[in-house]
Amino acid sequence: MNQGVRTSTGDCAFHVALSLAPNESSKIHQEIAYDPTTCQLLEEVGTPTPGGESLGGVLDDDGTVEHWVGDQEENSGPLQRRIEGQYDSGQLPPPYPPGGVQTSRGYLRAITKDPCPVPCATVTEVKSTVTWDWDGSSAVFVSASLYRNHLNLTGWDWDSGYYAESHGSYGGYTYAYESSQHHFSNASFPACFGSRVHVYYSPQTVYGYKSGYLSGEVWRTKSGPACKDLLSFPTIELARTLN
Repeated sequence: MNQGVRTSTGDCAFHVALSLAPNESSKIHQEIAYDPTTCQLLEEVGTPTPGGESLGGVLDDDGTVEHWVGDQEENSGPLQRRIEGQYDSGQLPPPYPPGGVQTSRGYLRAITKDPCPVPCATVTEVKSTVTWDWDGSSAVFVSASLYRNHLNLTGWDWDSGYYAESHGSYGGYTYAYESSQHHFSNASFPACFGSRVHVYYSPQTVYGYKSGYLSGEVWRTKSGPACKDLLSFPTIELARTLN
């Protein structure tokens, strides 16, 4: 059970964190049930099963997003799709000694969906990717990419946000990260009769550690009239694409 935090506006903010060891490839968090009165989320976390829903993006060799898979077919129509790009800090002098360096890449992907079973369309998506070098004693940021998507066919807009990427440390280079914050909204959500509903990813961050571990976390909130609770945060995926 995930106990959410009640915000000053009376909404529920939920925090989800996932991690992968160097020998693990992916992990999925799924929302099972949500109770807005108690601000509680029934959830489960596990490894995707073969033949299950595909949630991953397809990456170019340089780490930028090439295209996405999984929910693309059900979101057919004029999608608003943006790639924020790759941010390269390769000129930073590596703090680790030569030899024994491993390069890894991974992403955290979170989505919001319309009510299911109909239409059950993915209406917002944020995918954060980081590439880093590690050798057990330090981590160096190599590159990052940010992909966000919203279904403007049904009135969804991206209102604001920010991104950041770099090294992080507690006394030394111990992790690399990509972090971003996003505010989506929709004034045409049918169940809300013209009232605007909001979805926040505040923030979403993916980390690559000196140990080779990959982790990700996201705070998400739905805000607006009660109809907002028809939206779901069904799936969050953490996946390693280069080890």
